[in-house]
Amino acid sequence: MLIVSGCYLDTSPAGPDAVSIQLADLLSDKDPVVRRTAAESLGKIGSSSQIERVVQTLSDPDPRVREAGVVALGRLEVEADGVLAIVQALSDTAEPVRSAAARSLGEVDDVSGVANRLIQLLKDPDSRKRRAAVQALVQVEVAGAFSQLSLAVRDDDAIVRQGAVAALGEWWGEKAIPLLRERLAGDAVPGVRVEAAYRLGKVGHHGLVKELHHVASTDRDVMVRRWAKWAGDQLKRPPESG
Repeated sequence: MLIVSGCYLDTSPAGPDAVSIQLADLLSDKDPVVRRTAAESLGKIGSSSQIERVVQTLSDPDPRVREAGVVALGRLEVEADGVLAIVQALSDTAEPVRSAAARSLGEVDDVSGVANRLIQLLKDPDSRKRRAAVQALVQVEVAGAFSQLSLAVRDDDAIVRQGAVAALGEWWGEKAIPLLRERLAGDAVPGVRVEAAYRLGKVGHHGLVKELHHVASTDRDVMVRRWAKWAGDQLKRPPESG
């Protein structure tokens, strides 16, 4: 028996598709708590028979329902239209919805069909959308994003810059090192420098140890110094065998 905010659905004789139909009907309930719980339940059940109805929740007036809907889509086997709906949620007016959309993209098997849309969002004049785009690009590898991310590390918005550093370090390895060094040496915001130090500790090489230890002894921010030291120590360690 499934309970949805006081509504009882007898699930014992029915399979997941039948239960999904009942839950999908609750997505139109007048109570936003019921709509949100129904969306969450559809994601947990994992039945893809009601994906179109779940996509419709992304237009719900209540942001909590939209957030539950986009999380559910990340758990379902969405195809092109569903993936596009998740990407469109990166432009939602509510930050929790945008963040949920970025995380959900990380659950999608194939984002190639929306790669250009993600890259275009990096150019959006709204910094909230650019933030969501870089957050998504940390979750998913988009081969053509390097050039635009290389520009995003100099974005006016520090959160965008930090996300771009994270995405470059996550997917481009040694190719990203010059950009990471640039941000570590010259960014005005400690959080961006911390991210650059951390990523260099993951993808850098032994030749950067001296530079990192110099930052660890001279940077004006204690967290930057701490992470630069960590990164330098990481790169001094001999590579693991086997």
